[in-house]
Amino acid sequence: MSRKYMNDRWCVRCGRTDPTPYLKKYAHLLLGNDINRILDLGCGNGRNTLHLRQLGAIVVAVDACPNVTDVQVCTLGHDCLPCPMTWATGILANYVLMFLDKDELAQVCREMKSVAAPGCRLMVELYPAKDSHCPTEGHLKLLEDRIFAELGRNFVRRSKNRFILQLC
Repeated sequence: MSRKYMNDRWCVRCGRTDPTPYLKKYAHLLLGNDINRILDLGCGNGRNTLHLRQLGAIVVAVDACPNVTDVQVCTLGHDCLPCPMTWATGILANYVLMFLDKDELAQVCREMKSVAAPGCRLMVELYPAKDSHCPTEGHLKLLEDRIFAELGRNFVRRSKNRFILQLC
């Protein structure tokens, strides 16, 4: 485990340096606008932020415990997201939402809706982390259902524990 994450939880993936394979493969579905303004929630060491910037996106990266430069400090589920309303054309939430409890998730979903520009897409990756609120596949399914209930089911792409939504 490389560093403390949020809510006294740990993320074992934060030590990796390459962008996630799902993001590499489907970045074009998250991007695609003339101007791409991406909010990277729980950016960790910035591996996905850097990749998106290399693709030409403007990225606001947030994390509770930033360990790279140019990251906004934000405790998801408690703080307001550091973006203007309707700013984000894309939101990246890779390997972070399973660390939020029910109330924190509801607050983050409200915040995502407020910063999302019309047509904004949300890319989510989840995994059953033993030290999270979703230690099993069953818990992840319930989490996905909560996310869909809050943000809609307008899928651009969906596979096991990974999806891209067009936000309503």
